[in-house]
Amino acid sequence: MNDFGRDHSRTTCMDFKVQVLAAATEAYEEGKLDKPPSWKIQVMDNPKMIRKKKFLNESEVKKLIEALDLTTLTYDVGQRIKTSRLLKSGMTPNYDLMIYLALKTGLRFAEICALHQSDFCFETRMLNVDKTLNYKFNMQIENRTKTISSKRRIALDVGTCWIFKSLFDKDTHDNPIFIPDGFRMFSSTVNNRLNALCKEQGITGISFHGLRHTHGSLLLGNGISMHSISKRLGHAKVSITQDIYLHLTQEIENKDNDLIAGRLAGF
Repeated sequence: MNDFGRDHSRTTCMDFKVQVLAAATEAYEEGKLDKPPSWKIQVMDNPKMIRKKKFLNESEVKKLIEALDLTTLTYDVGQRIKTSRLLKSGMTPNYDLMIYLALKTGLRFAEICALHQSDFCFETRMLNVDKTLNYKFNMQIENRTKTISSKRRIALDVGTCWIFKSLFDKDTHDNPIFIPDGFRMFSSTVNNRLNALCKEQGITGISFHGLRHTHGSLLLGNGISMHSISKRLGHAKVSITQDIYLHLTQEIENKDNDLIAGRLAGF
């Protein structure tokens, strides 16, 4: 159990413990073990496996956005050695812009990677989400989303529209906006960039998927309904959204209870 715990979370270890001890108990009852298995195994938290923070608060988000370079879609880094992990064209995505868009929209990594300029409608300030990039296997754009409800149109704020419209005016094409020709996308690369930015700003490190959770938590904290957040994030059911943000809904309920008690006291 100690060896297993070095590379696995506490929850996984607890599940493993139950399975192993169940098998060992059956072996004892069949006479294949001389002694009954011990149920006194202590599953300890492994500091290396403690989960990263899932959300950034509002002040941390502002710090992070201020540190982002939002002036270009891609960078020309010069010709590189042509390997599967490096570039063929010498262009690399602007990961800062991907981070910004995740904070502003709550899109999944694969959804952001699949975006085209035609998905942005600046007249109505809406973003169309109906594709994903299969970045783990073949780097192909797939005309499907994670679930049926993940196919959606979401509202954009004025600032985000202005940034992307100005970038599209400089660089108009029909390719995925974050995937230069011949580029191989790795989620670890953008995660490394995100953690470097967090470190520079004195913010606790967070994963790229954590930006999606941050988006939802900020909306909930500012009074947006759970139903609207669920639709915006593309969750299959509102109950999924409720489970993810359970701790926040409890905090809001506590504040509401205090407000209710104060109002009732004046009757």
